Amino acid sequence: MVFAKERRVKLKSEIKSGFIKTLDFFLPRFCTGCDNKLSVEENFLCDSCFEDLEYLTDRQLFNYFDEFFPPGSPVNAFYSILPYDIYLPARKIVHALKYEGRVQFSKLIAKIIVSSKYFESYYSENSILIPIPLNKVKKIERGFNQTELICKEISKLTGIEVSSSVLLRNKFTDTQTKKTKEARILNLANAFTIADKKANIIQNREVIVFDDVITTGATINAAAAVLGKYSNEPVKALSFAVTL
Repeated sequence: MVFAKERRVKLKSEIKSGFIKTLDFFLPRFCTGCDNKLSVEENFLCDSCFEDLEYLTDRQLFNYFDEFFPPGSPVNAFYSILPYDIYLPARKIVHALKYEGRVQFSKLIAKIIVSSKYFESYYSENSILIPIPLNKVKKIERGFNQTELICKEISKLTGIEVSSSVLLRNKFTDTQTKKTKEARILNLANAFTIADKKANIIQNREVIVFDDVITTGATINAAAAVLGKYSNEPVKALSFAVTL
Protein backbone atom coordinates (compact mmCIF):
# COMPACT_ATOMS: atom_id res chain seq x y z
CA MET A 1 0.00 0.00 0.00
CA VAL A 2 2.80 2.40 0.94
CA PHE A 3 4.74 1.37 -2.18
CA ALA A 4 1.69 2.05 -4.39
CA LYS A 5 1.23 5.46 -2.79
CA GLU A 6 4.89 6.33 -3.38
CA ARG A 7 4.56 5.30 -7.03
CA ARG A 8 1.51 7.54 -7.46
CA VAL A 9 3.37 10.48 -5.92
CA LYS A 10 6.40 9.85 -8.14
CA LEU A 11 4.24 9.50 -11.25
CA LYS A 12 2.38 12.72 -10.42
CA SER A 13 5.72 14.53 -9.99
CA GLU A 14 7.01 13.18 -13.32
CA ILE A 15 3.85 14.25 -15.14
CA LYS A 16 4.07 17.74 -13.62
CA SER A 17 7.75 18.01 -14.55
CA GLY A 18 7.03 16.90 -18.12
CA PHE A 19 4.19 19.39 -18.41
CA ILE A 20 6.41 22.24 -17.18
CA LYS A 21 9.17 21.25 -19.62
CA THR A 22 6.71 21.31 -22.51
CA LEU A 23 5.23 24.61 -21.37
CA ASP A 24 8.69 26.13 -20.93
CA PHE A 25 9.55 25.18 -24.50
CA PHE A 26 6.67 27.23 -25.89
CA LEU A 27 6.37 29.81 -23.08
CA PRO A 28 9.74 30.06 -21.35
CA ARG A 29 9.80 31.52 -17.84
CA PHE A 30 12.39 34.07 -16.80
CA CYS A 31 13.90 35.04 -13.48
CA THR A 32 12.44 38.21 -11.97
CA GLY A 33 15.86 39.19 -10.68
CA CYS A 34 18.26 38.63 -13.61
CA ASP A 35 15.90 37.84 -16.54
CA ASN A 36 17.71 34.55 -17.26
CA LYS A 37 15.62 31.53 -18.26
CA LEU A 38 14.39 29.49 -15.31
CA SER A 39 14.97 25.75 -15.04
CA VAL A 40 12.09 23.33 -14.50
CA GLU A 41 12.83 23.24 -10.76
CA GLU A 42 12.98 27.03 -10.36
CA ASN A 43 10.06 29.40 -9.82
CA PHE A 44 9.99 33.21 -10.08
CA LEU A 45 13.66 33.60 -9.02
CA CYS A 46 16.58 31.48 -10.19
CA ASP A 47 18.57 29.71 -7.47
CA SER A 48 21.44 32.15 -7.92
CA CYS A 49 19.28 35.24 -7.38
CA PHE A 50 17.52 33.62 -4.42
CA GLU A 51 20.86 32.89 -2.77
CA ASP A 52 22.10 36.42 -3.53
CA LEU A 53 19.14 38.24 -1.96
CA GLU A 54 20.44 41.08 0.21
CA TYR A 55 18.58 40.86 3.50
CA LEU A 56 18.21 43.78 5.87
CA THR A 57 21.03 43.76 8.40
CA ASP A 58 20.52 43.69 12.15
CA ARG A 59 21.67 47.31 12.34
CA GLN A 60 19.17 48.37 9.67
CA LEU A 61 16.36 46.58 11.52
CA PHE A 62 17.24 48.34 14.78
CA ASN A 63 17.43 51.72 13.04
CA TYR A 64 14.11 51.26 11.23
CA PHE A 65 12.42 50.13 14.43
CA ASP A 66 13.54 53.34 16.15
CA GLU A 67 12.44 55.43 13.16
CA PHE A 68 9.05 53.83 12.49
CA PHE A 69 8.00 52.91 16.01
CA PRO A 70 9.33 55.46 18.54
CA PRO A 71 8.29 55.47 22.22
CA GLY A 72 4.50 55.69 22.43
CA SER A 73 3.95 53.61 19.31
CA PRO A 74 1.44 50.75 19.71
CA VAL A 75 3.99 48.44 18.04
CA ASN A 76 6.47 46.73 20.35
CA ALA A 77 8.37 44.56 17.86
CA PHE A 78 9.27 44.84 14.19
CA TYR A 79 10.71 42.52 11.55
CA SER A 80 11.21 43.00 7.83
CA ILE A 81 13.16 41.01 5.29
CA LEU A 82 14.43 42.94 2.27
CA PRO A 83 15.31 46.51 1.30
CA TYR A 84 12.92 48.03 -1.25
CA ASP A 85 14.60 50.01 -4.00
CA ILE A 86 14.10 50.49 -7.73
CA TYR A 87 17.16 48.39 -8.58
CA LEU A 88 16.55 45.54 -6.12
CA PRO A 89 14.55 42.29 -6.57
CA ALA A 90 12.05 43.12 -3.80
CA ARG A 91 10.61 45.99 -5.82
CA LYS A 92 10.28 43.85 -8.96
CA ILE A 93 8.58 41.08 -6.99
CA VAL A 94 6.09 43.39 -5.26
CA HIS A 95 5.40 45.28 -8.49
CA ALA A 96 4.66 42.02 -10.33
CA LEU A 97 2.15 41.05 -7.64
CA LYS A 98 0.42 44.38 -7.01
CA TYR A 99 0.43 46.06 -10.39
CA GLU A 100 0.72 43.22 -12.90
CA GLY A 101 -1.75 40.95 -11.13
CA ARG A 102 0.68 38.03 -10.96
CA VAL A 103 -0.82 36.60 -7.79
CA GLN A 104 1.50 33.57 -7.84
CA PHE A 105 4.26 35.90 -6.62
CA SER A 106 2.60 35.82 -3.19
CA LYS A 107 4.05 32.29 -2.88
CA LEU A 108 7.58 33.58 -3.53
CA ILE A 109 7.20 36.41 -1.03
CA ALA A 110 5.94 33.99 1.63
CA LYS A 111 8.83 31.63 0.93
CA ILE A 112 11.39 34.42 1.34
CA ILE A 113 9.78 35.60 4.58
CA VAL A 114 9.51 32.12 6.13
CA SER A 115 13.07 31.13 5.17
CA SER A 116 14.59 34.34 6.56
CA LYS A 117 16.98 34.38 9.52
CA TYR A 118 14.69 35.39 12.39
CA PHE A 119 11.19 34.52 11.25
CA GLU A 120 10.90 31.18 13.04
CA SER A 121 11.53 32.89 16.39
CA TYR A 122 9.21 35.82 15.59
CA TYR A 123 5.94 33.97 16.08
CA SER A 124 4.46 31.52 18.57
CA GLU A 125 1.46 29.20 18.89
CA ASN A 126 -0.49 32.18 20.20
CA SER A 127 0.25 34.37 17.17
CA ILE A 128 -2.32 35.50 14.64
CA LEU A 129 -1.49 37.26 11.36
CA ILE A 130 -3.61 40.26 10.44
CA PRO A 131 -3.10 41.63 6.91
CA ILE A 132 -3.49 45.35 6.31
CA PRO A 133 -6.83 45.68 4.48
CA LEU A 134 -7.44 47.63 1.28
CA ASN A 135 -10.39 49.94 0.98
CA LYS A 136 -13.27 48.40 -0.95
CA VAL A 137 -12.76 50.52 -4.07
CA LYS A 138 -9.09 49.63 -4.44
CA LYS A 139 -9.73 45.94 -3.78
CA ILE A 140 -12.38 45.87 -6.51
CA GLU A 141 -10.02 47.65 -8.91
CA ARG A 142 -7.10 45.32 -8.16
CA GLY A 143 -9.18 42.20 -7.74
CA PHE A 144 -7.35 41.06 -4.61
CA ASN A 145 -5.57 42.25 -1.49
CA GLN A 146 -1.88 41.37 -1.83
CA THR A 147 -1.25 41.37 1.93
CA GLU A 148 -4.03 38.85 2.44
CA LEU A 149 -2.65 36.57 -0.28
CA ILE A 150 0.84 36.68 1.23
CA CYS A 151 -0.45 35.97 4.75
CA LYS A 152 -2.38 32.95 3.51
CA GLU A 153 0.76 31.58 1.86
CA ILE A 154 2.74 32.16 5.06
CA SER A 155 0.04 30.25 6.94
CA LYS A 156 0.31 27.32 4.52
CA LEU A 157 4.04 27.09 5.19
CA THR A 158 3.95 27.59 8.96
CA GLY A 159 0.46 26.92 10.30
CA ILE A 160 0.14 30.45 11.72
CA GLU A 161 -3.52 31.45 11.93
CA VAL A 162 -4.61 34.28 9.62
CA SER A 163 -7.69 36.45 9.87
CA SER A 164 -8.62 38.99 7.21
CA SER A 165 -12.06 39.63 8.69
CA VAL A 166 -11.01 41.34 11.94
CA LEU A 167 -9.48 44.59 10.71
CA LEU A 168 -11.48 46.80 8.34
CA ARG A 169 -10.54 49.90 6.41
CA ASN A 170 -13.54 52.09 7.08
CA LYS A 171 -12.76 54.99 4.81
CA PHE A 172 -11.26 55.65 1.41
CA THR A 173 -7.73 57.04 1.75
CA ASP A 174 -5.69 58.67 -0.97
CA THR A 175 -2.62 56.79 -2.16
CA GLN A 176 0.24 57.06 0.32
CA THR A 177 3.03 56.70 -2.25
CA LYS A 178 4.09 60.36 -2.57
CA LYS A 179 2.97 61.70 0.79
CA THR A 180 5.25 62.89 3.58
CA LYS A 181 5.19 61.04 6.89
CA GLU A 182 3.03 63.77 8.48
CA ALA A 183 0.59 63.70 5.55
CA ARG A 184 0.37 59.91 5.76
CA ILE A 185 -0.54 60.08 9.45
CA LEU A 186 -3.31 62.61 8.76
CA ASN A 187 -4.52 60.60 5.78
CA LEU A 188 -4.86 57.50 7.97
CA ALA A 189 -6.65 59.12 10.91
CA ASN A 190 -9.58 56.87 11.88
CA ALA A 191 -8.94 54.74 8.79
CA PHE A 192 -9.21 51.39 10.57
CA THR A 193 -11.77 49.72 12.79
CA ILE A 194 -12.54 46.28 14.20
CA ALA A 195 -15.38 44.40 12.50
CA ASP A 196 -18.56 43.84 14.49
CA LYS A 197 -18.41 40.74 16.71
CA LYS A 198 -14.85 39.95 15.58
CA ALA A 199 -12.88 41.37 18.51
CA ASN A 200 -12.93 38.00 20.31
CA ILE A 201 -10.75 36.52 17.53
CA ILE A 202 -7.73 38.55 18.65
CA GLN A 203 -8.47 38.79 22.36
CA ASN A 204 -5.40 37.70 24.37
CA ARG A 205 -3.59 36.81 21.14
CA GLU A 206 -0.16 37.91 19.94
CA VAL A 207 -1.19 39.98 16.93
CA ILE A 208 1.27 40.30 14.03
CA VAL A 209 0.04 42.98 11.64
CA PHE A 210 1.42 42.54 8.12
CA ASP A 211 2.04 44.94 5.25
CA ASP A 212 3.95 44.17 2.07
CA VAL A 213 6.13 47.31 2.15
CA ILE A 214 6.71 49.79 4.97
CA THR A 215 7.76 53.32 4.04
CA THR A 216 7.15 55.43 7.15
CA GLY A 217 5.31 53.06 9.49
CA ALA A 218 2.19 55.26 9.47
CA THR A 219 -0.13 52.53 8.15
CA ILE A 220 1.12 49.86 10.55
CA ASN A 221 0.92 52.25 13.52
CA ALA A 222 -2.65 53.26 12.68
CA ALA A 223 -3.73 49.64 12.39
CA ALA A 224 -1.85 48.52 15.51
CA ALA A 225 -3.44 51.28 17.59
CA VAL A 226 -6.86 49.77 16.87
CA LEU A 227 -5.82 46.13 17.18
CA GLY A 228 -4.01 46.69 20.48
CA LYS A 229 -7.18 47.93 22.17
CA TYR A 230 -8.77 44.51 21.74
CA SER A 231 -5.90 42.00 21.81
CA ASN A 232 -4.74 42.92 25.32
CA GLU A 233 -1.27 41.91 24.12
CA PRO A 234 1.57 43.88 22.48
CA VAL A 235 1.28 44.17 18.69
CA LYS A 236 4.10 43.10 16.39
CA ALA A 237 4.77 44.50 12.92
CA LEU A 238 5.91 42.43 9.95
CA SER A 239 6.64 43.37 6.35
CA PHE A 240 8.28 41.84 3.31
CA ALA A 241 10.32 44.95 2.59
CA VAL A 242 11.24 48.42 3.78
CA THR A 243 11.70 51.42 1.49
CA LEU A 244 15.27 52.68 1.58
